[in-house]
Amino acid sequence: MLRTAHRAIRPQASSSYLFRQCRAIQISAAPTSETPRVGGDAFGSSRDAADARFEVLGSPYSLLSVTLSASQKLYTRRGTLVAVAGKPENAQSTLSVLNPLGRAPFGVPFLYQRITASSPITALISTKSPTTTFTVLHLDGTTDWMISQRNALLAWTGHTLSLSSRIQQSLSLANWGSTHVTGRGLAALSAPGQIYQLTLDEGEEFVAHPGSVVAYSISRTPHDHSGSRVQALACKFPR
Repeated sequence: MLRTAHRAIRPQASSSYLFRQCRAIQISAAPTSETPRVGGDAFGSSRDAADARFEVLGSPYSLLSVTLSASQKLYTRRGTLVAVAGKPENAQSTLSVLNPLGRAPFGVPFLYQRITASSPITALISTKSPTTTFTVLHLDGTTDWMISQRNALLAWTGHTLSLSSRIQQSLSLANWGSTHVTGRGLAALSAPGQIYQLTLDEGEEFVAHPGSVVAYSISRTPHDHSGSRVQALACKFPR
């Protein structure tokens, strides 16, 4: 069992769960789209206001719509691109390899498509599984995310977004192979079942099986926890 104040969880039949605080922990449906904020945008800069938009479509949420401006780069897991709208002749797709030495030994996908275009386009992305749902992470440069599920990372975009492989040695070998995401941009995650968002205040804990953890936020300043609030993506409940 894994005890964490930062991880998102999915209940499993053999697992037990424990709240350490009496306050009701906030659980809500995970965000399914990202719209630029007033006076800013998904990247925290007005210059990039029209660069990208992620929107999850369908019921259940099983299709990702990505709107890209000219010259913006989109990375999506190989084999997940369904269609391109706009001027497809202006789009270019090339194979991108993401740290194969750190990901392949643990069964983490490392082959992605890099999509760019000289004019604005909209790309549709999906997976082969009919029970998979999507959610969108917004990174504004102040909070990083750890994607703990090996197959959860579906797509990402952002001029300053950086991804690196991590090994969680405190967990069993079966749960190694995480991806650390930092910088500014958007990332789309996929997971079986419904995805929810769990919010924990400082000092609160939730106990869950590590195999149920999809992703969780981590502070850029780990030694400063004053007044911190943790966003956790997300609880996945099997259908």
